[in-house]
Amino acid sequence: MSLRTRRIFRPLFMPRQRRGSMLIEATVAAALLITIMGLLIPVLTRSAEKRRQNDQREQALGAVANLLEHASLQSPPTHEALQPIAEQLIKRAELTAPEWKIIVTQEQSPAMNRVEATLSWQSRPLVRHSATLVRWYRGGTP
Repeated sequence: MSLRTRRIFRPLFMPRQRRGSMLIEATVAAALLITIMGLLIPVLTRSAEKRRQNDQREQALGAVANLLEHASLQSPPTHEALQPIAEQLIKRAELTAPEWKIIVTQEQSPAMNRVEATLSWQSRPLVRHSATLVRWYRGGTP
């Protein structure tokens, strides 16, 4: 077979012999991977923590809103009547160390009842968050 024939039937892609370059490429790829992971891990960790905090806040606001809805069914709403309902609502929420604070006040002129419900919970050691809603009811009956 002549030299010209070998060139015609030569494959389109024929890898060249590469000596030692694979080690350099692997080192650069590993360095890039470590750098990218070093940047992504804190971002992903923070976003997961923020998502958990938002979920806890939504649960707390839902529990407080439900308590005020239950208060609207009572005439007049009292702290003693709302406390067992609040404890029952806490059992459904997935909050760490939840604490209720319920304040019921009665105004004379005009005749209004004010119910303030606060639910606080612990998100991290020594860090507490709270959700507070206030609702006014007319006279002795909502």
